[in-house]
Amino acid sequence: MYSKKIGDMTRGWFVGNFEPTAYETNDVEAAVRVLEKGYCEQRHLHRVAAKVIVVLSGRLRMFEKEWVEEDIIVMEPGDISSIEALETSRIVMMTLPGIKNDKVYVDLQDVTEGGQNLQRIYDAESVRKILNIMGRLLEFSYLGTKDGDGIEKTEQDYIQMQKQAYENPEVSPEDIVGQYEWHEEYPYETFLLYKNGDIRKPIFENTKDKAALDFACGPGRMVKRMMKVFQKVDGCDISSRLIQEAKERVPEADFYVTNGNDLGDVPLNHYDYIYCTISMQHIASYQIRQCILKNMNQALKKGGKIVLQMAYNPAFPYVKEREQYLINDKQVRIYEKDDMADYFGNDFDAKKTNGLYDVGIGENDLPKIKEDFSRNFSNVTVWFSNVRNYYNNLNGRKHSEYWATDWVYIYAEKSESISFN
Repeated sequence: MYSKKIGDMTRGWFVGNFEPTAYETNDVEAAVRVLEKGYCEQRHLHRVAAKVIVVLSGRLRMFEKEWVEEDIIVMEPGDISSIEALETSRIVMMTLPGIKNDKVYVDLQDVTEGGQNLQRIYDAESVRKILNIMGRLLEFSYLGTKDGDGIEKTEQDYIQMQKQAYENPEVSPEDIVGQYEWHEEYPYETFLLYKNGDIRKPIFENTKDKAALDFACGPGRMVKRMMKVFQKVDGCDISSRLIQEAKERVPEADFYVTNGNDLGDVPLNHYDYIYCTISMQHIASYQIRQCILKNMNQALKKGGKIVLQMAYNPAFPYVKEREQYLINDKQVRIYEKDDMADYFGNDFDAKKTNGLYDVGIGENDLPKIKEDFSRNFSNVTVWFSNVRNYYNNLNGRKHSEYWATDWVYIYAEKSESISFN
């Protein structure tokens, strides 16, 4: 007889041919797991093994259905589903037999030749048909950007990874910004300060008496530009190295080093306007961004406004076309899910940032994002600026190919009732 502690196991897996384990066997893998509310595992199938999930408490979504306490769900080989925790849930999970590398992540979407969306291909029979045509499995694995050591990461682990990335002395401030000369040519002011980029619709009647804050200001390039518009512009950033660079470029501004999930020591109820450019999308955690938004609300004056610019592609996350086939007289296009974070996810195990593992926003995300912002801000709206048409040439500057078709600008005004649940 011997005993083990479930806390000593990796992510709750306690039976199987891995280390650590309470009982080593190839016949089965078993785990007791707690899935926090909002947890979502990417859509996948098992090639050989069956998976059995017993819901001990909470509420899950699988196979487009909701499952509650005492439900038992069986995924047979080839069945495809994601696992989403609608509430914090405790489950027992088993795969029979235990086979290494049996799981395959699959995200497929078919569209007509004319480009109109049809139903996505999720049922097992359709997937098998495509796999037979291709003569191989589509294995859409991550591109080495997420941790594979089996240790569950925390918010502080993620923040530390970001700090190390931005403090790296071998990467110049211009390279941290990326495509620096192209961004210097892009008319961010037009889209940050005018609704829909329409100069007839300014968000402020007058800016010369206003104070602004640049969130994630980096080396201060946009602080310097916005100084021409506002009475005062300050900046904050996670990197003390970049803050020092910004101080040298714009000595008249005040700069603050953040903790990665706040605005640092910026004054409260002080700013008329807070904005960010090509920065918030690099934070692959909804939880962290919520903390930052709470701090933004507290730093704004009554009636203050924010505009957050992020990257957007209406088809996200299906932005990499993989293959095309003609099946049953339909042109079927198979898209690989790009290697990015979901807006509402918390990818604390990401190993990279700043363009190497970012947050994606697609057309289906916009209503949920607006609803989310509206719980803590007022007059939430969004607008867009096209960027794909300008990657190759913007006043003679070139931007490398990027997944985003547009920048999306999220506009909101300070709310006096802050919940930030």
